[in-house]
Amino acid sequence: MHRLFKYAVAVNSQRSTVNGNTARAVFSLQSSAFSLVPIAVLALVSCAPDMPAADTLPLAPDWTLSQPDGTALTFSDVAHEQPTILVFWATWCPYCKAFLPHLQSILYEYGAENVRVFAINFRDDGDAVAYMEEYGYTFTVFLDGNDVAKSYGVWGTPGMILVDADQRIVFNLYDHMAEIKAAEDSAIGEMKHHRRASHRAPRWAARTRQELDKLLKK
Repeated sequence: MHRLFKYAVAVNSQRSTVNGNTARAVFSLQSSAFSLVPIAVLALVSCAPDMPAADTLPLAPDWTLSQPDGTALTFSDVAHEQPTILVFWATWCPYCKAFLPHLQSILYEYGAENVRVFAINFRDDGDAVAYMEEYGYTFTVFLDGNDVAKSYGVWGTPGMILVDADQRIVFNLYDHMAEIKAAEDSAIGEMKHHRRASHRAPRWAARTRQELDKLLKK
């Protein structure tokens, strides 16, 4: 009887040891699993898609236009030199009148070595050269830009497109006008054009600066 009792005690002791080891093993596995969660999250983050490659951006259509002195320029001949702001404008346009001073400020702020402004006049019977001289703009002016505007999908003034040194379109103001308009006070929509323009032009310029900063930091 005494032997049977000692045997029973030994068996129970072994079972307790096994159960204890099993419990510790399960806890250890659970702890390991939880410790892997941050690693898994980091792996997912590291697999997130990168920004679109430059070669996925749309290529800016090429064009040839004349400057006021009769000199012709083909865009692809100079596009690689630095980023270019193409602004499609007209002398009668109140939004252009409000926006162009901001582009002149951007030109001064960033310097001619970092960005230039090609002012493409279209849908206009006014004197583009006299207009530029009157307001002291230093943009490179091109005349008779109706066909060029059409090739860029620009139908109204102002149109503004930022092109990088690979001749890729990195920003089109048209694509963001609705977004910018949605963020403004509803009362602005009830204003006359010249007053509405004075509210919207600074927002357009701020967005242009943001895009230009991103481009120049690449």
